[in-house]
Amino acid sequence: MNYFSNRGSATFLLTEPRGLLYQQLIQLSRKRCATFSLVRRFGMGWSEEAAKVAAELLPFLQSEQLTKQWLGTRSSQAAQVWRWSLTRESALILGKTSGLFDWQQPRLPEDLTFYTPDGRVWMCSCGHEGLAEWGSADIAAQVRRTPIERNSASTFNF
Repeated sequence: MNYFSNRGSATFLLTEPRGLLYQQLIQLSRKRCATFSLVRRFGMGWSEEAAKVAAELLPFLQSEQLTKQWLGTRSSQAAQVWRWSLTRESALILGKTSGLFDWQQPRLPEDLTFYTPDGRVWMCSCGHEGLAEWGSADIAAQVRRTPIERNSASTFNF
């Protein structure tokens, strides 16, 4: 089954990684990435769970920016874009959700995006749109060839 879709130069996920596949995506991102970002849109709800996750991630905060534009989004209202270090501990916090598109306000911060050590986008997502895109065709091809840790005979089947 093909879970990738190419549109022009972009490669999108056709199916949301959930459960074990989501956990494996988080682990793979730890091997390939140095940072990740999440967004809080002002003017939308913000749950206690979202506040708790943001507080748990605070020790890993690298930068924050108040903006009306971030990767894949332009908004009429301001948002806080946080950039966090991707460590074993911060990955465990990301892994507390069931799937990639769970990262939506008001329940959680949104638009989980991973960045390589040189700052390039590795994968970006927009949970409320149900979209996720690899940073490049090369990254998508590498992910396709990556063995799944628990079953090294298989590869990622997004």
